[in-house]
Amino acid sequence: MKTFLRISFFYFAMTQTVFAADYCAFGIGSNWVYSTTINGRTVEFIQEVTAIEPQGKKQIYTMESRMNGTLINTFKWHLENNSLFLLKKINLRGETTFSPPRKEMKCNAKVGDLWTWKSDNQTDYLNFKAIKEEKISVPSGRFNTIVIKTSGFMDGTEIRESLTWYADKVGSVKEAVKAGDVNMIRKLTSYKVK
Repeated sequence: MKTFLRISFFYFAMTQTVFAADYCAFGIGSNWVYSTTINGRTVEFIQEVTAIEPQGKKQIYTMESRMNGTLINTFKWHLENNSLFLLKKINLRGETTFSPPRKEMKCNAKVGDLWTWKSDNQTDYLNFKAIKEEKISVPSGRFNTIVIKTSGFMDGTEIRESLTWYADKVGSVKEAVKAGDVNMIRKLTSYKVK
C-alpha cells in the first residue's frame, strides 16, 4: 500500500505547433478525473484546484487529490518563468517541502526540451525530456499532445520510466509509470479547466 500511495501522489501530474502551447493553464475550480489502473486495480482519481493565494509576487495554487472520494494528497504549486514548480505535498505520511522547488513542467515545452531536478539532500532526482508529439484518444476525447519522459529516484523508489501526455490548455491526459514494483496507467475521463 505504501508503494501504491507513493506513486499515486508522485505525479500530477500536465504540441509543438505554430503557437506557444500552455500545458499548465488552470484556476480555482479546475478539476481532472482519471481512471487509474495500478497493478491491475482500477480506482478513480480526482484532482482539483481549491485555492489560489498570493505569496509575495507569486501565486500559490492548492490542489487536492482524491482517490475514490477520499482525500489522499494536498499539493502546493507555483508558476514561475513559464514553468510549474511543486513546493509541498501533504498526506497521511506527513508534509514534504521540496528544496529546491521541484520543476514539474515547462508550460510551453517543445520536443527536445530537457530539465532536471535534484533535491538539496542529493538523494532524490528527476530527469525530464520532451520526446515527441502524439495524437491520442482517452475517454475524455482526442488530443494533440506532447510526451514528457521522466526517470530518476524519488522517495526511495527508482522511477524506471514515466511517460506523461500533456494537451494544450488541459494538462495531463494520460500517464504510464513503471516505478519500483508498480505499473500504473492513468487516463483522463473528464475535466473542467477554468
